[in-house]
Amino acid sequence: SPVFSANQGGGGSLNASRDDKGKTWSLGAQYDVAPGIMAYVTSGSGYKDGGFNSRSAIIQPFTFNPETSLTYEAGVKSTLFDHKLLLNADVFRMIVHDYQQSVLLGTGTGFAIGNAGNFRNQGFEMDAQARPIEQFSLTASASYIDSTITGGADRVNCDTTYPVAGSTPPASSGQFTDATHKFCNFNGLTLPYAPKWRASLNGKWEQALGGTDMRWFVQADMSYQSSQYMDSSLDPRSFQSAYSIYDASAGISGKDGKWRLSVWGKNLANKFYFVAEAAQTQAANVSAGGTAAANGFIGWMGHPRSYGLELDYKW
Repeated sequence: SPVFSANQGGGGSLNASRDDKGKTWSLGAQYDVAPGIMAYVTSGSGYKDGGFNSRSAIIQPFTFNPETSLTYEAGVKSTLFDHKLLLNADVFRMIVHDYQQSVLLGTGTGFAIGNAGNFRNQGFEMDAQARPIEQFSLTASASYIDSTITGGADRVNCDTTYPVAGSTPPASSGQFTDATHKFCNFNGLTLPYAPKWRASLNGKWEQALGGTDMRWFVQADMSYQSSQYMDSSLDPRSFQSAYSIYDASAGISGKDGKWRLSVWGKNLANKFYFVAEAAQTQAANVSAGGTAAANGFIGWMGHPRSYGLELDYKW
């Protein structure tokens, strides 16, 4: 039952309290199908308290309601071929009501948390580890997640960040505006930061180095994710296309594993991508680059191609 006092600006203050209560539950069962193969089903609920936004610039929403969730999952875990292959897979569905989402304020002075309606996540996941021979190991994972806003995502004054002047919203958005309310409907759209596909692959070869007590290895990694929107407003400027990242390393290590010397390269294809993006609603200074006008968009880039030499020692 949090009690909160916030500065409203202009010297005023507002006292408020909440009394949030929730119960959660979980239920699961498993069945040993055969030696090394287990099937399971689980279901459970989740609850997150409501709260308050404390910044003085915030007018609405000052308070936000609890978030609740319901999850279903079924899957298989297995160890096969005399432990040379580990294979896991599952399907799942999650339903969330009154999703608590952080959104950049139209004033550009900070972020506010509000209830952004309901959404549904559903899909499948799998991961595998294989060691067909002693020297070689392979690890892979993949997932498909359909993240859809299912209701309650009507937002007032949403055009402070989206849609921007002259832009065209997605055809399925049902977006409309009027001179008084400037209203947007996000129902049926995909959540931000929710690529449908993710995948990774890692291969490693390691063996003894001649007649010494050292070992040598070479390793390669790949990670992939499909396109996504990188801002809660689903602004078209925050759309990022699918991309893959490739890394590699090679080196030697002591037999006891206490030390390792390696050379590595990351993002070998020098892929340009963002890890986060946000609307720039106010004019702002850009370090050593003058001033950027309002109504722009900014992003934080991922690391470019890089190389290095690394020595690890454990004692």
